[in-house]
Amino acid sequence: MDLAPLTVLNGMYTVRRTLEDSSPFDFKYLGERSDDGQEVIIREFFPSPLIRRKSGKTSVSAKGTNQQAAFDDGLDYFAKESRALRQLSHQALPQDYDVFEANGTMYRVRNQHPSMSLAEGLRSKGTLPEKAALTIMMPVLEALHEAHEAGLYHGGISPDTIRLLPDGNVLVTGFRGAYLQLARDLDVLDDFIHPSTSAIEQYTPRAEQGPATDVYAAAATICMMVTGTELPTAKDRLSDDQADPMELLVQDADAFTSPEVRDVLLDALRVDPSKRLQSAHDLHTTLEQASERYDSEDDAYVVVPVEDDQGPAEANVISEGPSDDQGTNPLLIAIPVLLLIGGVVWFMMSGSSGGPCEGFATTSINQARTCYTDAENDGPVEVTLSGTVTRAYSDYVRLQDESGDIGASGLVVRRTTGPFHDAIGAGDITPGTQLQVAGTLSDFNGLIQINEQDLDSYEITGETDVPEPLSIDLPTVASEGLAYESVLIRVDSLQIQGDATTFEEQSDYVVERDGRTAAFRVQRPSETELPGTAVPQAPFTYEGVVGQFSGEPQLIPIRTSDLQVQE
Repeated sequence: MDLAPLTVLNGMYTVRRTLEDSSPFDFKYLGERSDDGQEVIIREFFPSPLIRRKSGKTSVSAKGTNQQAAFDDGLDYFAKESRALRQLSHQALPQDYDVFEANGTMYRVRNQHPSMSLAEGLRSKGTLPEKAALTIMMPVLEALHEAHEAGLYHGGISPDTIRLLPDGNVLVTGFRGAYLQLARDLDVLDDFIHPSTSAIEQYTPRAEQGPATDVYAAAATICMMVTGTELPTAKDRLSDDQADPMELLVQDADAFTSPEVRDVLLDALRVDPSKRLQSAHDLHTTLEQASERYDSEDDAYVVVPVEDDQGPAEANVISEGPSDDQGTNPLLIAIPVLLLIGGVVWFMMSGSSGGPCEGFATTSINQARTCYTDAENDGPVEVTLSGTVTRAYSDYVRLQDESGDIGASGLVVRRTTGPFHDAIGAGDITPGTQLQVAGTLSDFNGLIQINEQDLDSYEITGETDVPEPLSIDLPTVASEGLAYESVLIRVDSLQIQGDATTFEEQSDYVVERDGRTAAFRVQRPSETELPGTAVPQAPFTYEGVVGQFSGEPQLIPIRTSDLQVQE
């Protein structure tokens, strides 16, 4: 069990919420430092196979004698890694680690910097040019070299652990060498496999991992940036009966323009670690020698083309009548742009040189919301967005991604007729569906949405798990609820005020806990299942989305399962 919001650690860090990208061996929290209000990322060593925490408690305990011994070993690994990280100095590594013991375990804290993951950038972009991919990776390799010199290896380099900062720099996060040592002891290495970037030695507890493991992952990450696809796993490459699928991918001259770069990447991607480039320094040096350097004649803007076939599903163009352009993918209008400044790369979600709020922009949900609410933006905000469906019912979808200060941003998409509406009714769009939508933003009494004919197109791009709800308390709903608009949340131990026994449509209620209250709105049957169902008479957990009406946050239940009565 994770720590509750408002838990204070080491007398100076307050937990705000649990982040979604925790691992089997830790909880990751967004927190705040009490002396200056600085947002921080708190990583708590919590190997769930070995320890537990009772409800309402902060301290941890081992599940048994054998588990205690394994936990002690893991804690030692984590402590050594954390203290070594504090000694590293490179602009691509966090410089502000704090490490301390508390509650029977250990914590690693760093400042939270405004950033986006490389994975999020690639979801918006699709692909990057070879030069741009190398520009991102070079400082990562320098940082890895410094870590290797200090006796550390990362163990999990991928687009998920590389973050892009607003100033154009990159940040390497998510060191997991200590976790991999413990996972090898427990024979649970599969829990830490990244299919596209994990080297073959990460699949078995008998193999040694080290700098060459990071070399493989770094080269694989470059390939993911340039090709825009998931890569064959290291296990898939072991067959002697067919050509190496990784080699076929890298030798694609349409993706990799430099033959020398292709050769270097293949050397770094050898399945056999003994035949692979052995150090991040070697990979950095050979790539630098093999690639062309940027010169003063390079254009300031490099257009990244969007392929017509983006996945197994076809784009659905929403139209009120016949059109000669029905076969054209309208998402091609949203050409992603990569801005190169002084040889440094940063992502700018834009379809024109005027910035992300002009034109038909490919962007995150948070950026779209910011553009819409920007007082200086006078024109329509046309966007192309990708996210995961958290709620789908009748005319409405709530779409969510991982952007924004709280680690999640949401948006309403509404269509009362047509293919999108029919796809909801047919069960083609359900919680967990990954969608790309294009349209123009508007709002209904402050609630930002893509509404009716403003939805120009949609594409079902896959299926995944529904994002974990953000655990918050009732005072946060009341005071900061607008920051969670259309985001999936969880609030425990609520009760409905008053003596109502049945929910009525288009009705306002009040939920309370410990004397604190928040608005609870039951909408019409085209928006929610609740009308006509019983009002819980016992405390319940709300797991659903947040709405608003003219600036007032509201809990907006959609399914009856959004209210989970506590036993």
